[in-house]
Amino acid sequence: MLAMKNIMQLNRIFLICILLSTVPSLIMAADEKIDDTAITGTCSKSTIAPIDYQEKCPLISKTSGTLYFVKDGFCFYKDIVIDTRTNLMWTRNANIAGKRMTWNEAITWVEGSFFRRRLKYAGYRNWRLPTVEELHFLACAGEGKNIAAYFSELGFNFTDLPTMFWTSTTAGAELHWGPIPINKCDWYVSMYDGHAGISIGNGELYVWPVRFSDKE
Repeated sequence: MLAMKNIMQLNRIFLICILLSTVPSLIMAADEKIDDTAITGTCSKSTIAPIDYQEKCPLISKTSGTLYFVKDGFCFYKDIVIDTRTNLMWTRNANIAGKRMTWNEAITWVEGSFFRRRLKYAGYRNWRLPTVEELHFLACAGEGKNIAAYFSELGFNFTDLPTMFWTSTTAGAELHWGPIPINKCDWYVSMYDGHAGISIGNGELYVWPVRFSDKE
C-alpha cells in the first residue's frame, strides 16, 4: 500500500514538472523569479546581445594561458573558452565528465560536497553549473543552426555531440518521503535548438561547467 502511494506521488510530481515547463511564469528559481522571456522556447534575436569582435581576449595566467584563436567573439585557449559577450569562461570540452549524470550528481561533481572536493580544471576550482539564463544565452550564439554542431565547428570539443545539459536552476517542485526530499524539477538547455525546459532531476543529462573569467 505504501509503495502504491509513493508511485502515485511520483506520478504527481512528474505531472507537476510538465505543467511547470508549459507555464514558465509559475517557475521560481531559489527565491528569485526567472525571466521567462529570456529562456522559453527556441532562440530569439531579441535575446542576443551584439558581439564585439574587437574585444581583446584577456591574459590567462593559469594552465590554459596560451591564446589559440578568436572566432565569433569567443577566445579559444588550450582547455577553456571565454565568451566576450558575457565574460564567462567555459570548458572547451563540453563533456569533460565523459558521461551523463542526474542533477544532484552534476552539482556534486562540479561544485563538490562534504565528501568530494570541487572540480579542478585548467588551474581553477571555482567552476559551477551555469544558470538556465547563462546556458540559454550561450546556446543562442548558434541560432538557426544545429547548435552542438556549430560549437563543434567553432572549436569546442563536443564528443558525440551531446545536446541536453543541466543548469543550476531549479523549478521548485519537490517530492518528499517524510522529511527526506526525493525528487524535484530542474532546468536544462538543449544544444540542438536552444530551447530550455524542465526535467525531473533523476534523469541523466550532460554537464558543462562555467565560471566568471575575471575571478581567480
